[in-house]
Amino acid sequence: MIKMPMTLKSRCTIAIVVPAVALAPETARDAAIIGDPRNDDNVIVSQLHASLARIHNLWMQRGVDRGEPWMEAFERVCREMRRHYQWIVLNDFLPRLTGPKVVGETLPAGADPAAERFRGRIFPLSLTPAIPVEFSVAALRVGHAMVRDAYVLNERFAQMGPMELFSPDETAPDLRGGRYLPAGWEVDWRWFLPIDPAVRPQSSQTIGPRIAPALSRLPGLDPSNLALRTLRRGQAYGLPAGQAVAETMGETPVRPSRRDPLWLYVLYEAEELHGGRCMGPVGGRIVAEVIIGLLAADPQSYVNAEPGWTPSEGVRDLGSLLALAAGGAPSLGPIPITGHSDLGPSWHDLNIPNRNEFGPIEIAVDRDGSRKIRRYDRNTVVSSPGVRL
Repeated sequence: MIKMPMTLKSRCTIAIVVPAVALAPETARDAAIIGDPRNDDNVIVSQLHASLARIHNLWMQRGVDRGEPWMEAFERVCREMRRHYQWIVLNDFLPRLTGPKVVGETLPAGADPAAERFRGRIFPLSLTPAIPVEFSVAALRVGHAMVRDAYVLNERFAQMGPMELFSPDETAPDLRGGRYLPAGWEVDWRWFLPIDPAVRPQSSQTIGPRIAPALSRLPGLDPSNLALRTLRRGQAYGLPAGQAVAETMGETPVRPSRRDPLWLYVLYEAEELHGGRCMGPVGGRIVAEVIIGLLAADPQSYVNAEPGWTPSEGVRDLGSLLALAAGGAPSLGPIPITGHSDLGPSWHDLNIPNRNEFGPIEIAVDRDGSRKIRRYDRNTVVSSPGVRL
């Protein structure tokens, strides 16, 4: 049995986004001691962060071996790790998820610090940066629709078949985290990223109004359906309809006769405009502007401290970075963030469940002239009554 402690928490979420699950007392004692338990949700995410920690330790060892003082090496390696991660998010992940156009518009190319180049249309640069709820409760949760129901971790799993992320049978093995890693469950990143031409990586699901069955039965949570939890959270925060957000941003909304919750709208927008292979103009701009805005507001980020900085050791994407953890060769290049959608009849189409609870919402004009969201029939999802737009 191999314990995979997590010591490095990344600042941006990538690849697989799932919520924290409740752990039974007998399981909690095996959980990694980390600042955010979501980094140990499942064995894939936990090993992603463990791989980053392994690269950190490898670079530290190199510095110490050549006589660099320990604290100087530590500060340098921490800075280099952050910069590599930031560069990958900005130059590899965001362009493929949100589209290169919105990234280029938000942060035009140039040698000046990012704080001077940032061009946010909806989220202006702030010296006291925060995470908008439109990002955290809606747009970024596009990742939930990209999660597969089951995964292959390595060659051994390829011979046995994919394993479910969360099994409905509590006695059956699955990929949930918060425990010691069983022997033979080590992630081989060739099955997730284009590192080896002999191995075809598993692509994420295309973006659309559906989630994997595993995410409709989150262990230890009530309700256990992630879509239901997300819609209720958007309702509690008073998020406006996606169509209203699109109109405010000057975009032509999809499904213009509807008033979809913002999260659901982002999913429909990606599917209808881009076949689910990247985000649309509303969701993509929200995600791009928030992440780039955080980098631009951080004086220590590479886009401010050294705008012309580029990665070392041939790193050009996440695959080539993680290859360093295994001592492998650089990756062969980027793979589409979404590849195919092999949806079976068990997948949960978000058009269907809870239709009596989640439907259109309406923009109403109150007596004082302010616009508000209100319920107008029994098939409506509403924000809190009287929430101002």
